[in-house]
Amino acid sequence: MNEVQPQGILGRMVAIPLRHKQFLVFCAVGASGVLVNMVVFGGLSAALEATGSPDRWLAANAAVVGGWAVSVATNFLLNDWLTFRHRAGDYQSSRRRRVLRYYVMASIGLALQSLVFNALFWTLAWVTDQWTTAQWTALHQGPPGAVGWVWQGLVEYWLWCANLVGIGLATIVNYLMSKRWVFR
Repeated sequence: MNEVQPQGILGRMVAIPLRHKQFLVFCAVGASGVLVNMVVFGGLSAALEATGSPDRWLAANAAVVGGWAVSVATNFLLNDWLTFRHRAGDYQSSRRRRVLRYYVMASIGLALQSLVFNALFWTLAWVTDQWTTAQWTALHQGPPGAVGWVWQGLVEYWLWCANLVGIGLATIVNYLMSKRWVFR
């Protein structure tokens, strides 16, 4: 009962327990959501920067919320259709309840994501205010080799990195709440 019915050549070769398949599909949907989130985040960040927004913190947080809103909608539809569609009972008649629960759960994830994002935003803002130009230049140069290349990317794209760390932590909470509360 816990095995997925084999489909196609690959399906006949490998039978995956439902709980593992469900998590893998959830992660694939989540990866598409991260892509959607980061594209919207990047687009909004660039648009707000181009308008000359005087408050970088407000612009960055608006971009975080915009990316979240679009990715939550796509993730709900994909999770409802792919990840949790096997649920029995009155599952099809309870879509409104699932949408409401999903947005409550996603709002908790947004709070966690925003907390992490803002902690990293203000930490780096404080650090950069404390440093001299020489220290800032040394930070940009970073260590040599591959580590230096990664370091350079983190320094240049720290807002993106902060957003990804927040998304990563929120993913754990979102999966557990999706499985046990939203799509039950």
